Amino acid sequence: MVHVSELDSDIYSLLFALLNASSLRALAFSSRKWFQLTVPELVRTVNLSRSPRQILEFCNFCLKYRLCPYIISLNLSASAVYSQPPKNYLKGYVRGIDIAETALFADALVEVLEGAVNLTHLAFEDCTAVLIESESRIADIICCRPPVLSLYLSGADASSMRKFSSVSGLAHLKLHTVLVFKCDKEAEEILDTILMNSICTLESLSLGQTLPAILRSEHLSSSSWERVHYFSMPDFPVNSEHVARFFPNIRSMDITPAPWVTRELNGWMVEVPPIVQFDCPPKTLWTELRSFSGPKQLALNLSRHHSLRRISFMGLFSRYTDASEFAQLSDTLHNSDIRSLSLGLELVGLERWVSAHFSMDDAPPLLDPLLSTLSQSANRLTYLSLHAGKSLSEIPYYQKRLVRTAPLLASLSNLKYVELGVTMSVTKMSFSPVEISMKPEELARIWVDSVPSLQYLELSIICEGWEHSWWRIGSLDSQQRTMRRVSEEEGLSAKRWFDLEEWK
Repeated sequence: MVHVSELDSDIYSLLFALLNASSLRALAFSSRKWFQLTVPELVRTVNLSRSPRQILEFCNFCLKYRLCPYIISLNLSASAVYSQPPKNYLKGYVRGIDIAETALFADALVEVLEGAVNLTHLAFEDCTAVLIESESRIADIICCRPPVLSLYLSGADASSMRKFSSVSGLAHLKLHTVLVFKCDKEAEEILDTILMNSICTLESLSLGQTLPAILRSEHLSSSSWERVHYFSMPDFPVNSEHVARFFPNIRSMDITPAPWVTRELNGWMVEVPPIVQFDCPPKTLWTELRSFSGPKQLALNLSRHHSLRRISFMGLFSRYTDASEFAQLSDTLHNSDIRSLSLGLELVGLERWVSAHFSMDDAPPLLDPLLSTLSQSANRLTYLSLHAGKSLSEIPYYQKRLVRTAPLLASLSNLKYVELGVTMSVTKMSFSPVEISMKPEELARIWVDSVPSLQYLELSIICEGWEHSWWRIGSLDSQQRTMRRVSEEEGLSAKRWFDLEEWK
């Protein structure tokens, strides 16, 4: 009989893929043999977000045990690069102070990147400019041997972007510059160059505050990125037909909110979105478009001429605040064969929040008309993500409504996955501790019994006695369907399938 420590490396890879990170770490420290076997698996996907010291320790660890070739995905966030986040977000960082911190790990990081010959995904989140200014060799290494799958650069400026102007052969690019409120022509031209270098390989593109100059130009070129199937950009005044000309085969589109503007409301300074600027003419622009995330009006316009299967209204200013808005939602659902829908409800309107006195009893009962609309207009819906409210004080009200309204979805015979959540936000108001008498399994049982087709239920309602949980629903047992809490890994896997894959 072969001992477990004598298996082939391929078998180990299959076994380790079934374990989460904490289990792998426990196995690694159980013996020297298991350390040698499991550590390469532990460094395959790395997210560093703690401090500059953490980056240095990780780099030294990989160099000491020669683990760099095993790194497949590496993500560095701003919280790992800065001991304290930058105070001036428009600039992104403060020269001198922050560069002194990156000097602690810059040389070691260069060595790791040089040795990570199998790297396929690299992300610098909100720290690109300071990393490149502190050590320009980082960009040189990436341009000489770019990740073959994806490159994510945010927190970049024109100077740091220029260092990447020769990168080529990318399949996935996410490039978000530091927040600016005016066009940066130099950065736009550099972005044009970066895109042209990957015109034959690029499959997904996510843009931030800087758009390529070609999208603003009145003169259309003959170039087009025909392999791009995912496209994301802010809600800027751009001709949608230009976008369709350069990216004709988009299957999934995400239009994110443009920079907010600040205005006064009842003595409070609140941020509100600008008027929707990206729009679609009354014709088909993308024959393969199936998924859309963005403004509600734009979704309606697209649904009239595109066969949408997935829609997401999860942005703060895409939330529903009044029952009268569900007529537009009904039209959007009728126009397309929607299988996946994500949306949010504002249980308490903005005017009530900035008011000195408000009562949850006065909140409009939006769940009832919403779920009635879905039962009538979304017959083939498979995935539903519903988030409501924005504070702990709204959870008891939300839970009561969820109990009462669950039967409204009983007629949706294709509904397999439902997420029920509360969208939390930071406000100036403080509330007393909330007493929650219901237990998570009680709410789950009500929904399981009310929606016969349900296979998974996700509860993202975080409060005392509750935590983020997933429940798998089985067949009938003693006149009740079985219900079992499952791991986060299984829950997220099911979520990805029903939200992003099942309808394709």
